[in-house]
Amino acid sequence: MPSENYLFVHFDFNKLPHVTTANFYRLMLENLRLSVAADPDLSQQLSQMIDRNPNWADTFGLYMTLLAAHDLLIQGADFHVIWLLDRFEKGCPELEAETLNSLRSLRDQHKDRVSFIPFTRKPLSRLRNPAEYDEFHEILSMHECYVGSMNERDGQWPARQVEQRYKVSLPPVPVQELYKLCGGLPAFLKVADTALAAGDLDPKHSPQEWHKQLIGIQAFQRFAQEIWDSYEPSEQAAMRSLALHPKEYTLPPEVERYLMQMGILRESYNGDTVEFFSPLFADFVEQQSSHEKGITMRGEEVYRDGMLIQLARQEFALFKYLYEREGTVCERIDIIKHIWPDDGAWDENDERLPALIRRLRARLNPKDSSHQYIENVRGRGYKFVQHPQD
Repeated sequence: MPSENYLFVHFDFNKLPHVTTANFYRLMLENLRLSVAADPDLSQQLSQMIDRNPNWADTFGLYMTLLAAHDLLIQGADFHVIWLLDRFEKGCPELEAETLNSLRSLRDQHKDRVSFIPFTRKPLSRLRNPAEYDEFHEILSMHECYVGSMNERDGQWPARQVEQRYKVSLPPVPVQELYKLCGGLPAFLKVADTALAAGDLDPKHSPQEWHKQLIGIQAFQRFAQEIWDSYEPSEQAAMRSLALHPKEYTLPPEVERYLMQMGILRESYNGDTVEFFSPLFADFVEQQSSHEKGITMRGEEVYRDGMLIQLARQEFALFKYLYEREGTVCERIDIIKHIWPDDGAWDENDERLPALIRRLRARLNPKDSSHQYIENVRGRGYKFVQHPQD
């Protein structure tokens, strides 16, 4: 089919004041109307069809109008309608499952002539349980892919756009250096190239000075925060740990695979470790470590100052026992019975406990800290003492 017969319809979930089925169908119809505005005859036919709807709260009536509108565009005008669902992560969890599945029905009535392309910062499986809207999810997940950083050649495209907007010519060397700082991410490149074109970045300054300036720009912070918020707490904690201790910290394999797949991490230049795709984003992640102080536990995971701490099974069992009794002296014999319940012959002088305490202390305590989270109470046992809050 010739490319001119493709009708791309942009749907932005940010434009919905409230995510309801009626609002969703109404905005779909309005977007269809806008998409054919350049064709007066077709626009008039479509507008008359839409405006005949007597009740804008009648979801069934709206859906039937939506079907009729697609009939007009596909059978009457020979279009292939392609829906671009922008910020799908805002609508997918909120819309009724029947509403999402109705899009599958719409597509099935026009095989190969209606397509849906959702844009989201999270994989579809993380937006909502796929089983809840399996009809629609099935046709989306078949071609799921992830869009990340541009290569260096394509990374020139945002600079060319900025040049046209500001009617300037950007010097090639700074543009190249900004590409490296931004890791090729289009949103970051737009901020950096705009700052260069607007005179907020001096082309004569060093990349290190640009780094300091860019990290403080509100638009950059907003884009970085959106990326950050799209990850689970355990993944955020792993990223914080990597940003603070890139040479010492080892990511959990499943987290590393996922962050690599999403383009947040990449292999380092020598290929023996991983690194963040952008030095700017690595700096942003490091800043997040200051939001949590002391030792915390969420589910089966332990964090120190927001950083994930890897604990072995017995280390975690001991930590949890002491942590849940913070400030209370835990007798040695009670700890031993808890950690090794199946041994039967308990001895409070069992050497396994001091060895386990030493290993746990090594995990919990940063090398530059003199504070001991686990205190030895002579003649009795141990107690957990939280790090003093700043």
